[in-house]
Amino acid sequence: MRTIALCMGAKPREITMEKIANPYSGKASALAAIAENELDKAAQSGDKVQARQAAAKAWFAVGEAFRGLLSARGIAAEEFPRSERGRVFMHTAHGSRKLRQLYHLTKGVFHQDAYYEEVIDFTQLEEARQAMRDYLNEARELAE
Repeated sequence: MRTIALCMGAKPREITMEKIANPYSGKASALAAIAENELDKAAQSGDKVQARQAAAKAWFAVGEAFRGLLSARGIAAEEFPRSERGRVFMHTAHGSRKLRQLYHLTKGVFHQDAYYEEVIDFTQLEEARQAMRDYLNEARELAE
C-alpha cells in the first residue's frame, strides 16, 4: 500500500493513495479532518497556540480544495496562481460566487487573523470551520 506523509506540525500524518481520487481534494479532506480535530481540542482547552496551528491546517485544506477544483477543470499544476490576485481571479473564472465568499471568509479568519496576527477568537474560528466545510463541499460539487 502506497502512502504519502502530510507533515503538518510535529507529527507527520500518513494517508493511503488508494483513498485519494484527486490528490488535491484528497489532501484537502485529510487536512480538514486533522484541523477539525485540533480545533475541537483547542476550543475545549482554550489553547490559543493549538488553535493557531489548527487554523493553519484548515487554511491549507481550503488551498488544497481550490487546487483540486483547478485540477478537475484541466488546469495544470504549473499554471496554478501564485499570487492572491491570481487566486481571486481563478475563483472568479472557475468557481462560484459562494465559493469566492467562503474563500475570503476562511482566509480572513484562519490565515490573517489566527495565523499571522495571532488573534484567536474561538467563536470566529467555529464560523470559519463551517465555512471551510462548505468550501470543500462547494469545490467538490463544482469539480464534478
